[in-house]
Amino acid sequence: MWMKMLKGVLLFCLILLVSCNQASSLGQASVSAKSLELKQVGINGLVTLERTDDEAWEFIQWKNNAELYFLKREPEKTTIVLYHLHTGSQKVLYATTDIVSAAQYERSQQRFALHTSQTGTDSTLLIIDSDGNVLNKKTAQANDLYIALNPMNASTMVISSFNRDWSFNTEVWNYDTDEVMKVDTASPFVKWINASSLMYQNAEDNSLHVVEKEAHSDIPLQAAVKDFYIDAPNVALLLERESRLMIGIYKIVEGIFQEQAMIPWKGDSFFLPPLQFHPEKNQFFVMQNRMEQSMLHTYRLSDGESLQEVQLPMNHRLDVSPNGEWAIVHSYDQATIVRLRSSETKEIL
Repeated sequence: MWMKMLKGVLLFCLILLVSCNQASSLGQASVSAKSLELKQVGINGLVTLERTDDEAWEFIQWKNNAELYFLKREPEKTTIVLYHLHTGSQKVLYATTDIVSAAQYERSQQRFALHTSQTGTDSTLLIIDSDGNVLNKKTAQANDLYIALNPMNASTMVISSFNRDWSFNTEVWNYDTDEVMKVDTASPFVKWINASSLMYQNAEDNSLHVVEKEAHSDIPLQAAVKDFYIDAPNVALLLERESRLMIGIYKIVEGIFQEQAMIPWKGDSFFLPPLQFHPEKNQFFVMQNRMEQSMLHTYRLSDGESLQEVQLPMNHRLDVSPNGEWAIVHSYDQATIVRLRSSETKEIL
């Protein structure tokens, strides 16, 4: 009997040992797979975009942390292309033979706004989903359009149309219902604060105004603001305090501007530099251009403390990935990607 019990104990120990070895092997496989995954998204694992001499590429926006939207211009056509940073694959979503002036993409609503023209004196605005389907279009006899997609309401957007004498007409268009609402403002460059409120700057006295779309009210907020950038509820203002140029970071809470940080600024005295907020990481990013180069600054959003500086080739636009780990600084036909936590850079275009 004791021998049977001893054999049972030995058998149980043997089974336990085999199970532990299998678990260890699976654990090592999991670690290896994780290491491979991390290696793939490292800066050296990103694939530079290949193109021909007759192509011009323009970055539109991040789709996610690994895929990018580009506008690809060729002699006979212009296409919206989805490009994968890890594999180099390209997928054409939409193509047109018309002149394309600009393309925007609102990631939260997964919508493109494509401004096209056939003659250069007419304008057509196409609303396109992320699969390349045209949802609606709006035409105008205008030389140019200013477009502001509403990140909080998928179906509405601001359209300001310009004429040759620089007169303008500003409307809010619901492209689901085709409803149009005229908005009377002193500036065509209107931006969304929330789903129903807009903000603009009066160029004559530099005052900020909030427009309640439904109530047609126009409320001045603050004078002596040189420029502003909004990604609701966060706002950046370029202003002067005690004869010093500052970038003020504010958060709009129930219609009230709450100051978060004040950054001394030695750049342009009339316009804000390229700037982007990332509230989830409590950071905001500012790109300063000087002496044929760009400097990307990272600040803490809650108090404005400087966290990082990265020197880059001269560029004019900045877009940070959804997870806040990467940034693309870009101009027409060129783009450099930055891995923010390590300051590594790589030209991808």
